[in-house]
Amino acid sequence: MRKISLSRTQGADAIKAARIRSIDLCVYRVEFDLHSGEDALLVDGDGKAIIFRALQQARDALAGLAGVPVELVHQSAYDEMVGQPERDSNRMAFPLAPVKVVLH
Repeated sequence: MRKISLSRTQGADAIKAARIRSIDLCVYRVEFDLHSGEDALLVDGDGKAIIFRALQQARDALAGLAGVPVELVHQSAYDEMVGQPERDSNRMAFPLAPVKVVLH
């Protein structure tokens, strides 16, 4: 998975869609689907994944990507807990309203 920094996402034409992935209770990270077919992870200036503690924080970070579809994704850990391989049937995805840019 490629890495992309927040400064490079602002107005990035390469981004097809964004996923806010729910990792655990109140722990989120942002991933992107790129037009090139690759996936990318949102990272800080040091190349480390940015972890958000609230869904709204993650949405605010995407404010510069007006018009890019965003979905919230949660993958149940049930399979992992019982020693089974991950399945798509334990994945929930919810489209979120488009990110709106607020001008002050």
